[in-house]
Order: sequence, then C-alpha cells, then structure tokens
Amino acid sequence: MPAHRQVVTFEEPRIARWLLGSSQPAWIWLIARLWLGWEWLPALGTPWQRGEDVDLRPRLRRRARRREPTGTT
Repeated sequence: MPAHRQVVTFEEPRIARWLLGSSQPAWIWLIARLWLGWEWLPALGTPWQRGEDVDLRPRLRRRARRREPTGTT
C-alpha cells in the first residue's frame, strides 16, 4: 500500500517579501553592503587600512623584470 504525502505550502512573511522582492529597500541594502565591506577591509590586512605608506615601485620593478626577455641567441 503506497504512502500518501501531503504537500504543505506557506507564504513568505510580508517583511521578507518587501526586503528581498522590492526595489524600494535598495538604500537599506546599499548602506548595509557598504558598512559590511568597510568592516571587512581590516581583516584583509591591506596596508592602507593599517595606516602604512604604500610604495608600489618594488612591485612594479618585479613586474617589469618578469616581462623582460631573458637571454638572446
């Protein structure tokens, strides 16, 4: 004898439908995303967030050395 399954459906809460399905709360999401991104920057360990001076010259020199042809025949 096969078992009968009953399908149960329910609606999303109205607040969730408004926050996730409407374009009106876009400003809320923008502020939340900017704040969260700003909070995560120190976790990445970027020199700018630590207040260090950043000198790109050594990095550019290394990149230029890699592009130079090595040895000619």
